[in-house]
Amino acid sequence: MTTKWKIVSGFVIMVLLISVTVFLGYRGMQQSSQGFVEYRRLARINVGTSDLESNLNSAAYKLFTYIYNENREHVTSAKDNIRNFNEIITESEEFARQESTKELYANLKMENARFESIVDSVQNGIADNRKQYEDVVLVNAVALINLLNEMSRTAEGTQNVQGLGIMSRVWSDLTYVMSGLSRFAGSHKAQDAATVHNYLGQIRQSLSELSRFLSSPRGVEDMARINKTFVALSDAFGSMEKTSVTLEDNLVAMESFITATLPKLEGLSRELNQNMISYGSRTLDNNDSTQASMLMAGGI
Repeated sequence: MTTKWKIVSGFVIMVLLISVTVFLGYRGMQQSSQGFVEYRRLARINVGTSDLESNLNSAAYKLFTYIYNENREHVTSAKDNIRNFNEIITESEEFARQESTKELYANLKMENARFESIVDSVQNGIADNRKQYEDVVLVNAVALINLLNEMSRTAEGTQNVQGLGIMSRVWSDLTYVMSGLSRFAGSHKAQDAATVHNYLGQIRQSLSELSRFLSSPRGVEDMARINKTFVALSDAFGSMEKTSVTLEDNLVAMESFITATLPKLEGLSRELNQNMISYGSRTLDNNDSTQASMLMAGGI
């Protein structure tokens, strides 16, 4: 073999080795790039899933806070969380490939729309109840107190001992009614409503008993006005109670949505984490394998 042939042969072999090395490197880089792109896609969905959970919990917490302190900032913030929830789903849908994930996002959008309507209903219900309490319930309560004061003075003037004794019970029960109404206006709880019902029932019974000890035209007339005002107060409270029942139904629906949604998001997050670990490991293994192949091909 001549020197020229050796030089040519060596050059050809070197070119082949370089070509093989470049090919292996390119193929490895392509595979690693694909793995990295897939890992990044999964990571973006996973971050979105975490943000969905955060916004959902935050919206619920702020809505409950609004119910008990009626601070509009909380309900406004809850609505912001709901809008963020929808925007995150829209962004995540661009990266979703599995049909199960796409279906989950579609269902979450529909349920989130219901959640938003629940927040609106709760806000309107709270406002209606507050207005009913301040403009109707309290007005009738004050009117009833004034009428009872007149009745008490009449009973004292006529020395109606039986009437004064009954009036004493009415005043005591009315005190509990007023404090119960105040609590119920803020809590919207059935147990506070039950307390009001109990004492209203006792007042109703006492007024019925009191009417039997009134014989003068003035006393009968005053009793008629007291009964009319008492019925108006009871009816106004009944309207508040109906609104609170609707409010409670909305809160049950919201809790049902959250209870059903959070496990689905947690399950999706676990699945994404497993896939990310799998793709990350394969990408690292592929990089190691490519480097080893390139070194071997390069004759190192």
